[in-house]
Amino acid sequence: NTEAEEFVLSLSSKYPSTKLYTGHCTGDNARKVFKENEGSLQVEYFYVGKEILID
Repeated sequence: NTEAEEFVLSLSSKYPSTKLYTGHCTGDNARKVFKENEGSLQVEYFYVGKEILID
């Protein structure tokens, strides 16, 4: 797996019951990860060195 794929897998294991979405945020190579949790939208920021796509 690539570094990006490992990162996604680590997120999936950290939030097993959560859908993860990526979107652009401020900063080079930064991604905003949206977490849907019981109807409320939580946002966490992660810095990664590669493009990450989560279906």
